[in-house]
Amino acid sequence: MVYIGKILAPYTHVTEGTEMKPTQPPNLQGNTFLDILQELHQAVFKSVPDETDPFILTERRREYVAYVLAMYYDCGVCEKFHSRKIQDLQKTSQFPNWKWRTKLDRTVLFLQTDKRYVSERLWSEWLAAWNEFVGSIDKYHPNLSAELLLAVGIARKDRALMKLAVRTLRKAIVDKGKVRMLVRDVDRVVVFMKSATGKNRTDAYLLELLEEE
Repeated sequence: MVYIGKILAPYTHVTEGTEMKPTQPPNLQGNTFLDILQELHQAVFKSVPDETDPFILTERRREYVAYVLAMYYDCGVCEKFHSRKIQDLQKTSQFPNWKWRTKLDRTVLFLQTDKRYVSERLWSEWLAAWNEFVGSIDKYHPNLSAELLLAVGIARKDRALMKLAVRTLRKAIVDKGKVRMLVRDVDRVVVFMKSATGKNRTDAYLLELLEEE
């Protein structure tokens, strides 16, 4: 995902593969700040040479998390980029015909519900519906639903979602160290996506306002 500065721009053309040719991006923060974000992107999605703290989550899973966050934050530029990246990765997937977009979009709809604003009865109904739904994701990618749940929980500081996600992961994965690293990987994607979506959603409009007569 190169969409900060060069990377965070809207795109006019996509060549074969994932190479993108950007238009001139809105740039409110300046190039130095964008360079820092680009380095953060590299660390979150591509790692760095001589990595001593390797990822547990595969690149595909990190892209699934990023796509869900792009949709959750309603960032069109981010959604388009991660969609293209996932489509490219799907070419080498064990399940190339998995309807990933439908399942992830429905996940976003599920996670709009916030326990703090519904009754206990409705929350119980939500849990039952969620538990029925997650099988359609986890049968292709075990525990992915919990990773997506965790991402949105972190993004909005939702303790109910974070607790449910971590407890689900700890139940499924015996190695506590592995669970910790998995949570770390999801958290890294959330940290980056908060910055990227914030920039992409508002920069162009803020610059318009600043240029008004």
